[in-house]
Order: sequence, then structure tokens, then C-alpha cells
Amino acid sequence: MARFSPRLLNEIAIGLEESTQYFIWVVRKGKNGEEEEDWLPDGFEERMKGVSVGNKKWQRVASEGVSNEAVGRVMVGEEASEMRKRANYYKEMARKSIEEGGSSDSI
Repeated sequence: MARFSPRLLNEIAIGLEESTQYFIWVVRKGKNGEEEEDWLPDGFEERMKGVSVGNKKWQRVASEGVSNEAVGRVMVGEEASEMRKRANYYKEMARKSIEEGGSSDSI
């Protein structure tokens, strides 16, 4: 599982919104379930309605953000397809490594 700083999460949110791509974004709460979602841009959830996640307090943070072109590259097109293929390859390699007899089996 990847861990991102609040600033990077804010930049990702801005890039997702600007990309105009459909998405479902799941972000795990902080340790012990505390609320740490001050990183979302003001009004983000209202503008992205379709899947409600409840009422939260939002705060806009100044940022250049992740560009909509960058988000689009990851979500659609040939480059995105190649990224998904590589991710699936590494997923399969990781799965095999933890199987009985795999390279991580004895750890």
C-alpha cells in the first residue's frame, strides 16, 4: 500500500478533477481512523458527486497540482494501457513470490 503526503493527495485531487475523466478514488483514513482529509480542495466532493462519502470539512491548499494531461496519460490511451500491463505483470510476480516455494515464501 502506498502512502502519500497530504500535499501530494491534494495535487492528485486537482489533477483528477481537471482531467474530466470518470474515476472512483479510494483513500484510506489515517492511523487509528482519525480524520485527515483537510487536503481535499474546497468543494471537491460536491463537484465530483456520484458516489457520496459523507460530510467532511474541506480546505483549499495552494498548489500547481497534477496536470490534467498527466492524469489523462495514466487513465486513457496507449500509454495508460502499457502502464496497466506493467502493473499486472508486477502484480503477478508479487503473487508468485509469496506462493509456496516462491522467493518470499521463506521470509
